[in-house]
Amino acid sequence: AFAPGTGRVALNLVLMAAEGLPRGGTIALYGEPSDLFIRIEGLGATWPEALHDCLRDRTSALAAIGNGRATQTALTALLAFRHGSRISPVLGVGSGVQALRMYSP
Repeated sequence: AFAPGTGRVALNLVLMAAEGLPRGGTIALYGEPSDLFIRIEGLGATWPEALHDCLRDRTSALAAIGNGRATQTALTALLAFRHGSRISPVLGVGSGVQALRMYSP
C-alpha cells in the first residue's frame, strides 16, 4: 500500500519508535500510507534526540551518520528525502505520549 521507498521509511520509523520506549509502552499507527501518524506512549517515551536535526536537511542528516545511535535516524531522514516523504513531530500530545506524522506532499 506504500509508495515505492516510503515503506522503508515507515519501517525505520517503527523501529525507532520501539527504541524510544525504554520502559515499555505502545506503538500505534493511524491514517493511511500517504498520511501516517506513528504514536508512542509509555514511561520515558521519546523519539531520538537527533531526529529534529536530521529532518532539517540532507546536510544535517549526512553529518549525523557514524554518530552512534543517530545513524539510523540519519539514514531514515535520508530515505525520506530521497522518496519525497515528509516527517514532522506532532506537538501537544501529552506527557509520556509522542507522535510523528509521515506524509507525502
